[in-house]
Amino acid sequence: MTHGIIFSSSSSLISSAQPDFNTDLWAWTNLKGDAACLVGHFFFGILFLTVVETEIFSCLSKLTVWGIPTEKSDLSLDEDVLAEEDRVKN
Repeated sequence: MTHGIIFSSSSSLISSAQPDFNTDLWAWTNLKGDAACLVGHFFFGILFLTVVETEIFSCLSKLTVWGIPTEKSDLSLDEDVLAEEDRVKN
């Protein structure tokens, strides 16, 4: 996107430096790289989103170097914390 903005603002400078340059901002020769990147980004984004949302690699979540900590039962909790636990349970 920034390439298009910079190109549209500096096309007169480019055409003065290169006389055979196409000055039409919407010419295919000027936009094909940007269009190809946009199309590629679209397909890569859809593929990535599909992989994340379908949880194809959810089996890898069991492979970790960190162990699951054991639940501690000997905690001394304040009264407001106990009241909040009771409120959430109900």
